[in-house]
Amino acid sequence: MIMGTVYITQEDAYIGKADERLQVKAQKETLLDVPLIKIDGVVVLGRATVSPSASTELLQRNIPLSFLTGTGRYLGRLEPELTKNIFVRSAQWQAAGESAQALHVVRGFIRGKLKNYRNSLLRRERESSELDLQAAIA
Repeated sequence: MIMGTVYITQEDAYIGKADERLQVKAQKETLLDVPLIKIDGVVVLGRATVSPSASTELLQRNIPLSFLTGTGRYLGRLEPELTKNIFVRSAQWQAAGESAQALHVVRGFIRGKLKNYRNSLLRRERESSELDLQAAIA
């Protein structure tokens, strides 16, 4: 179950990480303690401190961290770089199933495997013939 986006509105809050959890503290009091797996975004409104370990963990888990002023004006966002793997995975999921695209992909795999088997058999036959010829000469 995804919690969704965590909004931190407490001024001078400290956002940290403890084990696999995101913790928000203010004046030595824990305001929030939630498993990171339930979070898909963090928004900080106003002044708050984010620990290096919390920001690193958020980046590693692909959880964006956005900063807004106390009045809600957008300041910036910290998020991991998009990689080509995201687009490849998306294409793979779209190709999965019983679709024309899936059949095309599967046929390509089978065609490639058969071609490789053929080349292996031809190579093996050629090597075997060479060994037989060398044995006959010796």
